[in-house]
Amino acid sequence: MERYDFSPETSLMDQPQLPTGQPQPAEAAPIPVEITPKKQKNGMWMALAIIAVCISLLMGAFAIWAAKNSQISFQIPQSVTPSYNFRDDVTEGDELTPQEIIAKVSPSVVTVSVEGIGENGQMAAGFGTGIIYTDTGYILTNAHVVDGASKISVTDYNGRTYSAKLVGSDADSDTAVIKIEATGLVPAEFGQSSKVVAGDYVIAIGTPYDTNLAYTATEGMVSALREGLNFPELGYTLDLIQHDAAINSGNSGGPLVNVYGQVIGINSIKISGTYENLGFALQIDDVLPLAEQLMNTGKVSRPGIGISGYTYDTPNLKGAFVYTVSPDSPAEQAGLQPGDIIIQAGTQTIESIDELKSLLQAMNIGDSIELTYIRDNSVHTTTLTLGDLSDYQ
Repeated sequence: MERYDFSPETSLMDQPQLPTGQPQPAEAAPIPVEITPKKQKNGMWMALAIIAVCISLLMGAFAIWAAKNSQISFQIPQSVTPSYNFRDDVTEGDELTPQEIIAKVSPSVVTVSVEGIGENGQMAAGFGTGIIYTDTGYILTNAHVVDGASKISVTDYNGRTYSAKLVGSDADSDTAVIKIEATGLVPAEFGQSSKVVAGDYVIAIGTPYDTNLAYTATEGMVSALREGLNFPELGYTLDLIQHDAAINSGNSGGPLVNVYGQVIGINSIKISGTYENLGFALQIDDVLPLAEQLMNTGKVSRPGIGISGYTYDTPNLKGAFVYTVSPDSPAEQAGLQPGDIIIQAGTQTIESIDELKSLLQAMNIGDSIELTYIRDNSVHTTTLTLGDLSDYQ
């Protein structure tokens, strides 16, 4: 996986030296998205030169990540019994020492190795980290760890290696579930990220840099909880746990653990370059319901209209510019065309692609909405019914 470095004055200082024989990372190719925010330099992240990095950092050319926005909190359907090991009744008396935490969690951590064909047509290989989700072989990891892989294998705490298959992957949330044929595994215990506060002690466990360094543990504290944190140069927005435990290449998909030895986050991103101790983990409260959907249906259902676009911003007009329209999508059926500029959705004025996406994500599949748009300097309106976003990707 290539590093993303958007700072002209810094180098990829945290790029590991690849072991002999490993292919060098190649330039990543984009994956189609529902809505692609305009890449513009604004806000805190551009002031920090937004050196945002995917930290699985698969050292192969094929592991391509184009993570997309996801601001919705998904709930597990009442009819579905959660598959994972969850506990919410811990007290101060249940706190563990760092040694006890590592001993408890490590048997539930695996190294995820992947192979595939890179853009140069050559075979490429890389690895990340995973978390045992159930004792029957379901494993949780990041989508960008396995996206594009033609072969996936898993090595567990006892050194046993299994062939794995992809159950489902959701790039919006950078969440994936893979499956190995095994029983009697040790599933991780999951806690609640909603109970996490700044200053909490945390430990990260993963496989940084090289598979010989599997089960590396680092410690730190929760720096902050970030809601709707936007990485414009990566094109996504997520609720994240910011922490200062060291995470490096290969840590992606690995656990961020609390003092009870419970997984409360999935390490996914870091900011690097001239900045230090800026790691981010997906909040487990968001990840678990998504993982359940992936296990049950192989995909995550979200409302969508079937367009890609960017923010249109001029002194005289602001809106969401329609760049592409997916065939047979609600947008096409409603008559939207590339080049249209959406300026209103329902009663809400739309001045950016992010505003349109946030509004649509707050709705449900099957809901109807009236869109007002500009075409050929004329104002038009159309009504459409939201469909399942995964049908148009």
